[in-house]
Amino acid sequence: MNDRTALLALEALSSPQLADAEQQARALIRRNARGVRPGISPSAGLSGPHRLDPETIATIVSRKSAGAFAMGRSEGNTFYIRYVGRSDDDLAAALAKHVGDYPHFKFAYFGSPRAAFEKECQLYHDFGEAKLNNKFHPMRPYPDSWHCPRCRIFDY
Repeated sequence: MNDRTALLALEALSSPQLADAEQQARALIRRNARGVRPGISPSAGLSGPHRLDPETIATIVSRKSAGAFAMGRSEGNTFYIRYVGRSDDDLAAALAKHVGDYPHFKFAYFGSPRAAFEKECQLYHDFGEAKLNNKFHPMRPYPDSWHCPRCRIFDY
């Protein structure tokens, strides 16, 4: 759509429709740097929550695969994320290392270690960075030169 087509489309709108379109545009502009409207929590896009215990991990995380996860606690329909992580090859084994640390987890499989790394970075930035129990930004595997999709930490 070029500028002329857009202008003609706007002229064709009635006054209430134009006001509605303007209101929607203003709402999009008000989004913060993370792309989330103020007062609305980002979505983790993960499966769960599930109890973080050996039996649940063995049942729910049945594929040996790269993946990303979030750990924390679930209260009603709200999941409070306190830690994020990933595995480049065995998600269940990575989760098992944290049994007893948190009561619940969410997870997702990914087709490659790089996709799992990028999801872990997204979760890290979306859910608080300094508010998480993660001490540092997610690390990329050596010797890969991947970059975080959200920040410039590896641009040196």
